[in-house]
Parts: sequence; structure tokens; C-alpha cells
Amino acid sequence: MDGINRDKHKVKLLLKSLARNESTTVTNATLKKDIKEIDNEDIDIDTVASYLNALDKLFLLDNDEPFSINIRSSVRVKQAKKRHFADPSIACALLNLTEEKLINDLETFGFLSIRKVRFLDKNQIYVLTNIYFI
Repeated sequence: MDGINRDKHKVKLLLKSLARNESTTVTNATLKKDIKEIDNEDIDIDTVASYLNALDKLFLLDNDEPFSINIRSSVRVKQAKKRHFADPSIACALLNLTEEKLINDLETFGFLSIRKVRFLDKNQIYVLTNIYFI
């Protein structure tokens, strides 16, 4: 893509970490720590930033920028981007989630429910859309 050779294994680890942290304001340092704790692999913080930049250029990420409630205020309410995959099905695939697993894990399902979620199970596509929890 940009002439830089990347480690496929580390890209997959970063993608899985992003999936575990879907719809959060996770920092690059937290992603590095998550990969170390969960996958027992080490990745340089500059490598994380470079890989995130490449994933963004490939339109795999659709992050929400920080915002301010008061338009005239120079102070942002949120200071960090909220990280999302362009399609939440990517997170589901990386975490080996099925429809049954998500229905039984409402916290994870809630993070993904704002966007369209597709499941490929037994050659059928199930689409869950616009489900909100009160």
C-alpha cells in the first residue's frame, strides 16, 4: 500500500485488540498493553500508530472525533477518538462471535447494536439493526 512491510501477525493482534476495545476511547498505549496482557506479545508504540494509520487509509476504521457540547467552547468534552471498525461484523469475526454469543453478552452487543451487524452462520445472513436497550 505505502511500500512499508508490515508483520501480518502483529496486524492481526492489533485488529483483535481493536475488536476487544470496539466503541471505546482506547489509546495506542492501552492497545499495546492489551496485546501484551491478552496475547503475550510485545509491539512497539510507534508500530501501533503506524498500523492504525494504515488501517485508517484502508477504510477499515471509522473513528468518532472528540466533540464539544458547547459550540463556542474551546474545551472538548471528549479528548480522544472513539474507535470503531467501519463494519461491526469485522469485530464479530475477529472475536469469533456468533449470534448466540452476542445475544448472551448484552454489553458487547450494545456496543455493536448502533451499527448494522451481520452474521454468517450456516450459509444464512442474519441482520440485526437499530436495537436499543433501555
